[in-house]
Amino acid sequence: MLYFKQRSEKEEIMDDLEMEGPELKATLEQIAWVNKLLGGLAISQAALAQLLQTWPKEKPLRLVDLGCGGGDALRAFALWGRKKGYRLDLLGIDANAYCLEQARLWSSDFPEIRYAQLDVFGEEFATLEFDVAHCALFLHHFEEEALDRLLLQLKAQAQWGGIVNDLERSKLAHFLFRLVTKLLGASPMVRYDGLLSIQKSFLGREWRERLGRLGYRNYRLAWAWAFRHKILWWK
Repeated sequence: MLYFKQRSEKEEIMDDLEMEGPELKATLEQIAWVNKLLGGLAISQAALAQLLQTWPKEKPLRLVDLGCGGGDALRAFALWGRKKGYRLDLLGIDANAYCLEQARLWSSDFPEIRYAQLDVFGEEFATLEFDVAHCALFLHHFEEEALDRLLLQLKAQAQWGGIVNDLERSKLAHFLFRLVTKLLGASPMVRYDGLLSIQKSFLGREWRERLGRLGYRNYRLAWAWAFRHKILWWK
């Protein structure tokens, strides 16, 4: 029996940073497809639009996407920026070299997107200068202490603000994801990691407690379909 009062501490298959090959490629493709189908990309796009309401369009915006995977969020941002007239400088960061290799191939038509293999707790990332941090389906991978460290760093490092787009831990979300991915024929890896991601994610009150404890004063947290939390924070 599964319990949802506390986060799971199990590791997902994709937490293996040395993983590569056809199975991972297929998983990245399916994750991007499910994200688009269930509105995950739309949540990030809407959040960026809210965050940039007072940003001058003629001024380049440096956005870094942490745990970018195959780069589907960055490509969505690039298309949105072109349509709305923003000058976007987009950097995708991931610790898995194979994910970045695929992301570069899939982003060949997007000169505004770059990729780098970096450790978010390393010195090189700490020296990066950027305006907006984007974290989608990324922060639930971390243990409590590491997550606090990262959020404190991002609060200080991002010059304009940030976006968190992550899952809500709930029995209903778990049941519906299992049903939908079975009907759609998702791979065993997508189904396993997706279900575990829900178990590792946070409740809204847990986010509020954490952000308040870490000194986040200017933020907005909202529930979004399908069982997501959208968090905007700004300087």
